[in-house]
Amino acid sequence: MISVSQAIVHRVALVLDREFGNKVLALSDRMHVWMIDSPTNRAAAEELWAGHRDDPRDPLEHGVTLFTPTIGRTPAEIAVDIMDTIVDHHSEWEHSPPMSEVEIHGMDDIDAIASALASIGMVVSSREGDSLVCAMSPG
Repeated sequence: MISVSQAIVHRVALVLDREFGNKVLALSDRMHVWMIDSPTNRAAAEELWAGHRDDPRDPLEHGVTLFTPTIGRTPAEIAVDIMDTIVDHHSEWEHSPPMSEVEIHGMDDIDAIASALASIGMVVSSREGDSLVCAMSPG
């Protein structure tokens, strides 16, 4: 039997494109976004933060968090590096239901990222346009 929490998808976005910019505004309205910090992305995030100061919605379901990747890492390595932090922030202790999917944007090599995430137990569930959706492995 599937529990209610298992049937509800909690998707979080990961943006690896340093020039994603204002595209984050629509994306962050659907889900929480983790995005590489860059001048373009920071300007968009600050615009979003300024406009949502009094937003009563759960910040783990919308909005944006900027992060700084380690210099010299490939997008696939960056995705793997940040995943533990994303999982921790959207775990069953922080959100009900916990994160079950990650939607990744801004990839130059989808296959490399899919392979890297598979190495940490994530399963590619679909490709949607220029994004990749990975599900958390069961268990």
